[in-house]
Amino acid sequence: MRWPWSKEIDAVRDQARAAAEEHAYTTQDRIHAEAEQQDVMEYTAKLRSGLQVNGWTELLQESWGGSR
Repeated sequence: MRWPWSKEIDAVRDQARAAAEEHAYTTQDRIHAEAEQQDVMEYTAKLRSGLQVNGWTELLQESWGGSR
């Protein structure tokens, strides 16, 4: 015998399961985004360092295939 409120309990459990899955996916996306942000920050620091060492002109010349 099923109780009259069993359907409601099942629906709430399904909603809770879906919310937990969504939370897991968003947490995973956040972790990946933070890792990508860290990579970008390191790359930007490398470019800034290269810019300070070489100057803008040399960096621009290198990007166009080196000095002639």
